[in-house]
Amino acid sequence: MVRQKASQVIMHEIHGVQIGQRKIDGYINATAMCQAGGKKLNDYLRLKSTKEYFHALSVDTGIPVSGSSKGSGLVILTGGSFDEQDTWVHFEVAVDLGKWISPQFRIAVNRWVVQWMAGSQVEQQQSSAIAFLVSSVTREYRPWEVHFTPDWIREAERLTGWSWSWGCMGGFINKSVYNVLPIEMQARLDEVNPPIKGKRARKKFQHVTTTVDEQVIKQLIAETLGMMRGSSSEQSYWRSHCNAYGNGVQLTLVLGGCDE
Repeated sequence: MVRQKASQVIMHEIHGVQIGQRKIDGYINATAMCQAGGKKLNDYLRLKSTKEYFHALSVDTGIPVSGSSKGSGLVILTGGSFDEQDTWVHFEVAVDLGKWISPQFRIAVNRWVVQWMAGSQVEQQQSSAIAFLVSSVTREYRPWEVHFTPDWIREAERLTGWSWSWGCMGGFINKSVYNVLPIEMQARLDEVNPPIKGKRARKKFQHVTTTVDEQVIKQLIAETLGMMRGSSSEQSYWRSHCNAYGNGVQLTLVLGGCDE
């Protein structure tokens, strides 16, 4: 059976058989489906009803019935020699194939397709949000204004045991707020306001639009203040921070990092 890169394929399992679904287009490994269901794919493909369905679907979608790994098709063969080839099918074909295999497969494949479509929507929304955030970073800068309030400073001092100073607290601020922003946005901020010998000419928030400052950066500052207030130690604060943001802010916006 042909193997594709794991990062490009969602893996499902039925009866101990791994069934791949491509992330990029939702195509599902029909060879593996039939193996798991104890059926022969050729028995499905040779049916008159299958051929009629393929023709109607091809007309509706504009996708040819047959294709290769390098071209589009409702049915795609991948791999080299005959015994290494797998057949991947359009997700609508996979639903029809699942219905033919068994009621269990019909339910499972329907669920896979719905979940894949929902995941694709989220990825598209996230990509759009990241592009919007990157575009919000400007070379022109706004006047400085207070962002980290006395309450935020007091809580940071309490948790870290340090006295407040930008030099001392810069790392804490970055990890709390700015490192949670998308890496693409961070790179753009470094480009327009680069650190020179560890210092920047201006604060990062001065180089973003007012809208993003209000809706993202100030929101992060407010959220982290709430986390600090509810934490008894710096360790518990970072645990809460990681639980809240993990690998990114839950605005479908941000991809940051989290240290254990």
